[in-house]
Amino acid sequence: MKKLVALLLSVMMCFACVSALADTYVSWYTYGDVYLSSVRSEMEADFAKLNLTINGSDANGNQQVQSDFISTALMNNDCEAIVVNLVESGAISTAQTIMNQIQAAGIPTVWFNRPVSTNNEEAANLFLNNPASAFVGTNFEDAGVMQGELIGQYLVEHYNDIDLNGDGKISYIMFKGDEANQEAIARTALAVEYANKALVAAGKPEIEFYDASNANNQTLIDAPIAGCYMTGVGDSTGNTVKIDYAAIVTPLSSAVTGATVANVVFIVEWDTAA
Repeated sequence: MKKLVALLLSVMMCFACVSALADTYVSWYTYGDVYLSSVRSEMEADFAKLNLTINGSDANGNQQVQSDFISTALMNNDCEAIVVNLVESGAISTAQTIMNQIQAAGIPTVWFNRPVSTNNEEAANLFLNNPASAFVGTNFEDAGVMQGELIGQYLVEHYNDIDLNGDGKISYIMFKGDEANQEAIARTALAVEYANKALVAAGKPEIEFYDASNANNQTLIDAPIAGCYMTGVGDSTGNTVKIDYAAIVTPLSSAVTGATVANVVFIVEWDTAA
């Protein structure tokens, strides 16, 4: 919730001087993301309080659709601000092309949630070169470190409880979120690394991928699991797994059909709204 509030406040501050008679054009990478749906609802409500009009668009995961929407918006006389939730996460060339168009039109812009580059310095330069722009988001690598540390701490404190078969080892299965999202990539890559650092520091063995014969393919991508959405409350829609930190290491043996997972921790990469 803190992330949501901070994001909304930042966007509203950036557009505080936009005329009530003008439109703010907002392009979302998809309306299908549950977290972004909550952001969209709050953003629309806050804009309405200021008598500002949002002209929103669902790119539905298609970068060309998003680029076309922005190009069209810039040709409208009522467009005084652009908000971008980039479809192609980490695609600096795409982001630069869109930014050039917006800057040439003299329109202020805020980008949020999805990184514009795989390199933080490169991303910073994109916005530093346009004084009328801003990015609202996280350091995606920090999110992975934090997640790994939390997992490691939990495992250290509950090692014997989680080691169900008492063999002194804990196995894991990794579920990754949006495959193209740089934040998801970083969280997935760093979660195990930093969980293991915490375990080793406490004199515990590192966690092991549950299938030793398939150790080079340690991530299940976009895997649907009923019963694990955000707070652990059941989700029967088959969405990508997103689970709360408090439940992130709960053994969910029944979730993977056909897998022998009597002593497996499910590590779930997720887009934190906390």
